[in-house]
Amino acid sequence: TRLASYSHPNRSLASYTEGVDRNKGTTVQVRGFWGDIINSPYHAFGTTADPEDRPRLFKISGSMYRHHETDVAEFGLSALISEMETGDRVHLPPEKPEEHVFPYASPLDEFRATDKIEEVTEDKVDAKATGGGARSRRAARKQKADWPPLVRAFDGVEVVLMSGDLREQLQKPRYRGLFHRAFVGSMAVMPLFEDAGIAAGGSTDPFEATQSPNVRRPPSVETPELLGSRREESLVAGAFATGAEVTFETLKYQAHFEGLARLGFRHRVAQACHLFGWHLRDERHALPRMERDMKEARARELDTDASDFMR
Repeated sequence: TRLASYSHPNRSLASYTEGVDRNKGTTVQVRGFWGDIINSPYHAFGTTADPEDRPRLFKISGSMYRHHETDVAEFGLSALISEMETGDRVHLPPEKPEEHVFPYASPLDEFRATDKIEEVTEDKVDAKATGGGARSRRAARKQKADWPPLVRAFDGVEVVLMSGDLREQLQKPRYRGLFHRAFVGSMAVMPLFEDAGIAAGGSTDPFEATQSPNVRRPPSVETPELLGSRREESLVAGAFATGAEVTFETLKYQAHFEGLARLGFRHRVAQACHLFGWHLRDERHALPRMERDMKEARARELDTDASDFMR
C-alpha cells in the first residue's frame, strides 16, 4: 500500500459477473474487478536495498509504507544497470526536509526526474550549434569510444532471452552445455517440471510412492538415490555447463497463494532439481520442512522466514 490520492476510478480492468439482488432475489450483473493479483516484473529482481538507502525506501508514514515493492525493486534494478555501465554505486539523492512533512515527498521522484533520455527531433536541433549541416550533426553525436565501458566481469558474457516453448528451444545443439547462469520466474517453471516428469504426478512421478504422507523433507534426505536419475534424458539439465547456477523465484510474494501452496512449490522445485542432479544452496533456509496437518499461520510464518529465491 502506498500513500497517494486516488481521485479517479480505474475502469480499464472492470468486467461483469452474475450476482443476486439482495432485495428482489433476482439475478443481476455486477460490475467490478474479478481478476487475480498480478505482481509487476520488477519484483522478480528482489527488494533488497543498500543499507544506506533502505531506511528511506522502507519509510513508514501513517502506518503505511511510503513506497511499494515495485518502487524499491525498480530503483534497485536501475541502480544495478547504472553500476554495470559506469562502475559507480548509485544511491538516492540527498535527503530533504520535505520527506518528513506531509505529504511526505519521495526521494524517488527526484531520482526519476534526472538522467532522462529525450528524443530530439530535427526541428529542435540548434542550427547555430551544429552549423546546420549533416556533417556537423554527425560529429556532434557521441562517439562509441566515449561510451562508459562495462565492468570487466562482463567481458565475454552473452545474455540470451528465451521465448516460446522452452523444451523445443533447448533441442537445438548450440544450447548443449552453453549456459552458466539462469533465472527462472515462478510462473515459468512448468517446462522444468514437465522435463523432470513431475508436472502431473502419477506413474511418472518418482516421489509419489517414496515421500512420507505426513512430513515432506528435502529430496536429498528422503530420496538421495534419485539424485541425477533424469539428467541424461533432460533437455533442461543438458543445456547447462558444469558448475552452472540456476536461480528460481519463489511464491513468497504472491499474495493470492496460501502458505501451504507456497511451501509445496518450494519442495516441487527442489524435487525437479534433485532429479537433474543439481544441489540446493542453503537448503535449511530455502526449503523448510512441510507437515500435512500444518496450520496455515505456521506455513505462512515458515515461508516468510525462508529465502526469497532458491539457488
